[in-house]
Amino acid sequence: MVIGNPPYVRVDDIPSDKKSLYRASYEAAKGKYDLYYLFFEKGLALLQKAGGLIFITPNKFCAATSGTRLREIMRSLSGSIEIVSTSKLGVFEDAANYPVVSMFVPSSGRSDLHVREAVSLGALRESSMFSYRLTFKDWVSLPDRTIPINVSQSQVDMVLRLRHAHSRLGDYVGFSEGLRIPACFETDKKNSHLILKQYQFEKWTTLRKGAWISTANLRKVLSEKSERYQRIMRKKIVLAEDALSITATMDEQQTIPQGGVYFGVTLRDDVDPKYVLGILNSGIASALYEIMFSGMHMGGGYMRYRTMFLEELPIPLSDSCAQTTVVRLVDQILATKATDPAANTSALEGEIDRLVYDLYGLTEEEIAIIEGRE
Repeated sequence: MVIGNPPYVRVDDIPSDKKSLYRASYEAAKGKYDLYYLFFEKGLALLQKAGGLIFITPNKFCAATSGTRLREIMRSLSGSIEIVSTSKLGVFEDAANYPVVSMFVPSSGRSDLHVREAVSLGALRESSMFSYRLTFKDWVSLPDRTIPINVSQSQVDMVLRLRHAHSRLGDYVGFSEGLRIPACFETDKKNSHLILKQYQFEKWTTLRKGAWISTANLRKVLSEKSERYQRIMRKKIVLAEDALSITATMDEQQTIPQGGVYFGVTLRDDVDPKYVLGILNSGIASALYEIMFSGMHMGGGYMRYRTMFLEELPIPLSDSCAQTTVVRLVDQILATKATDPAANTSALEGEIDRLVYDLYGLTEEEIAIIEGRE
C-alpha cells in the first residue's frame, strides 16, 4: 500500500522543457492539467493486484475537462475506487482547493466507484448522507466520466435517469464563450456595438449599458464570416460564467459578449430560445448542473458555468403547445423585470418550475431533491 500527497502544480507554472517531456510521456498531460495528474497515472501503472494506492489531492480532476483522460485511465482499473471528500473539514486552512482522498484497490473483488463525504477528520471511515456507488457501466453514463462530489445516491440516480430519458441541451442549443476584447478597443462613447460583461445583467433582467467597441476593432477580434460572429448577431441567451446558480437572460440587441459571459443560440427552428431560457432559469437546471459538476465548485458556493458542461444538461423537447406556455410566462417575467429589475417574480417563476417538473417527468421524490427537501 502506498500513501502519498503529490505536488499540486498547474501546467502554467511548469517549465516549458518539462511540459514537452510530460506530454510525450503521460497520457494525462492534456489541457490545463495539474502535475498531480501525472502522479496518479504513474501510480496506477505501477499498482500491483495485491497492492493499493491512496493519494490526497484537490478535487479538480473529478470534473475539469483537463481531467477527462485521467478519469478514463482510472476507469480502466480492474478493481474498486473510493473517493472521500474532506472539503468541509478544513484539512488545509490556507490552501485554495477542495481536497479529496482517492483510494485504488485492484484486489477488492468489486468494479465500482464509491464516493462519499467524510463526517470528520477523526472519523474518516464514516460517511455523511452524501455518499453513492456507481458501477463502472453507470459511471460511463455521466458526461466524460465526471465524478460528482458531496452528493447523495438519490441525486446521482435521478441524474442518470434523466440523462437516459432526455436529450442533451447541446443537441438543441449551441453555446460559445464571450470574446477576449483588448482593453484598448473599449470606449465609453456610444459606438457601433455594445460590449456585454458579466456585471451588466442578472437573472431575467434587461442588459445594462457599458463600454462600446467599433466595427473596425471588432473585426480585429473576430471575423464577420465566422460562425461565432453569426451567433453573436442573432437573438441569443446570455449567462454569467461564475454565479451561485444559472443566471441567464435574453439578448435581442446584438451585444458583444465579453469573457465571463457565455451565450447560446438555438440550433433548430422548432426550439424557441425563450423556452430554453425558462428551462435554464428554473430550479431543476441549476440543481442538475450542481449535482453533475459539483467538482467545479469555487469559493463561496459559486459554480462555473461553461459550454462543455451546459451542453450536457438533459433537456425535454416538448411540443409547441407546452413551449408556448413556458414562453408566455418567460415573456411576463422579462417584461416585469424590464420595468423594475428588482421586481418580485417568484410566483411566475414557480409556475415555470411546476411546468418544467412535468416536462421532465419528475417523481415526488425527485421534486423533493430539487427543492432541497430530500
